[in-house]
Amino acid sequence: MQKNDVSMSIEIPYKLYKADAGGYKFSLKPNLQLENHNFQPAFYLIDKHCPHDKLYEVQFSYDKHTIYITTGEGILTSLPLPEEFSDLNEVEVWMTWIKKDICVGTKNKTFFTYPRNITGGKSADKFIGYIKFETNYGFDWKVHESPVVYKMPPEKKLKGGKLHWVAIEDHKLPQDAMIGGFEKNPIYIARAMYSGSLCPGKYVPEERKAYVAWGGEEHEKSNFQILCGYNAKWVLCTDDNIPENAFVAGTSEIQNEPLYIGRAFIDYKLIVGKVHMLYKTCYLPYRGEEIEVQHYEILLDLSINPKGYPCRGKCKVNVFNKDLTCI
Repeated sequence: MQKNDVSMSIEIPYKLYKADAGGYKFSLKPNLQLENHNFQPAFYLIDKHCPHDKLYEVQFSYDKHTIYITTGEGILTSLPLPEEFSDLNEVEVWMTWIKKDICVGTKNKTFFTYPRNITGGKSADKFIGYIKFETNYGFDWKVHESPVVYKMPPEKKLKGGKLHWVAIEDHKLPQDAMIGGFEKNPIYIARAMYSGSLCPGKYVPEERKAYVAWGGEEHEKSNFQILCGYNAKWVLCTDDNIPENAFVAGTSEIQNEPLYIGRAFIDYKLIVGKVHMLYKTCYLPYRGEEIEVQHYEILLDLSINPKGYPCRGKCKVNVFNKDLTCI
């Protein structure tokens, strides 16, 4: 694979490259022959319509062992710097941006996924057009050819594959059991009764047990059902903005309010749990606790054709204009 060296230079503060293929691969290494190192190299994802408009800044802080991601609107996110960077050797990094997800990793490992973009819900790959590398921080960059990135195919409504629940027997997964996330290995979507509530949760095959979140804790269940089928889709969701065709997977213990299936990342693991619209929260069973998140993905049933938008008022009746609300 052809490589282009981008050597550090005080006179040239940055290098700008066209990046319209949905991904990039590069290497960075401290230039130990230079004095006065500032171990905080950074690169930027730039708007395709304006090379001066920074959509994202990604900074590797070697001194603080932290990666900082800042959006053009000033929203800052931080996460630990991976171990590969600790010995000051050359590290090869890959990055992709497909639709709303921006992923960065080394070799076969992803060390962060940034699902929320600053483009108002529009696809990130339609806005990112350049990548800019800072070259005045005592680092050498090697920019590789863009990796092959496949565009997501257009959605097609499936026939069959209707979502349904199956009671598991002898811990044998049904052939069409739906994978909902992963910890060390794939986990599946389950539901079980707890304290009068039919709770969606997760099934961990290695442990042969299901887990549900309730009352601030994670509860282990040996009697449960597994969700099967494939005519479904995950979409981003916040608070109680529940899509009309969200899949109803259970009920609450008091007034039998509907519970939906949600999932979110915790400690780089994709955990499945329940969504309760009344509390505007997704509850995830994880390491003995009930983890609450307000930004999550929710599972849709594609066999249901949505007719409108949920009303923002108290009635929650679907309306055809998303700006309308009841009085």
